Amino acid sequence: MTPTKQAITIELNAYARNETRPFTIDATVIGDIAVHKPIHWFTKDGDPSQGKGWTVSHLPSGKIVASAVPQRLQSRGTIKASQKDLIAFATAWQEQCPAFFDALRNAGKDGLTNIPKNMTMAALNVARSL
Repeated sequence: MTPTKQAITIELNAYARNETRPFTIDATVIGDIAVHKPIHWFTKDGDPSQGKGWTVSHLPSGKIVASAVPQRLQSRGTIKASQKDLIAFATAWQEQCPAFFDALRNAGKDGLTNIPKNMTMAALNVARSL
């Protein structure tokens, strides 16, 4: 998979609110995964701000998938990996779980709710072991 740079739209969640909105950000895209700066949205009327470090999102759904990042790339629950490490992770995960990503791509915005739980757990186990 060849990484490409492009603008993507992610689903931005308001901190401590049950609210979301789309947000466009520049990212490095590898297949269905994008590596980009994290975005924080603290107040309903405030503007989102860009955080430090890197995070990963699933393009078809627009959702952040940072919970799938292996423990070795995190510190105290926060991703501490370089962009290069996350690109390598995204590439390896998709190469090892093509059936999961095909199913997820076809699930659309409903995402994981339409995929068998055992397939999801197997893909997460692979991701966390990389």
